[in-house]
Amino acid sequence: MNPSQGPIGAAEKTILIDSVGIMLAIVLPTIVAIFAFAFWFRASNTKAVHWPDWEYSGRIELVVWSVPALTVILLGGVAGSAPTTSTRRSRSKGRRSH
Repeated sequence: MNPSQGPIGAAEKTILIDSVGIMLAIVLPTIVAIFAFAFWFRASNTKAVHWPDWEYSGRIELVVWSVPALTVILLGGVAGSAPTTSTRRSRSKGRRSH
């Protein structure tokens, strides 16, 4: 049984590949940033500056909330548009002219 056989399977395969690509574009830089922060702010690094009184940045807050929101919107757009296209194609191919 080949799941990518037929128009619905091909559309689902495209959605899956696109979604994984979009999510990896977010996850991989996040993982790299975690290791970079851990390396920079390790106890033996005397160059790292700690600001205990710093508590809010509007720019950082905007980035922290906009990246996940845009990711969800993009994934929703990818998932929502592909089945519509495949359904239209399959309906138009199945019509008979009388």
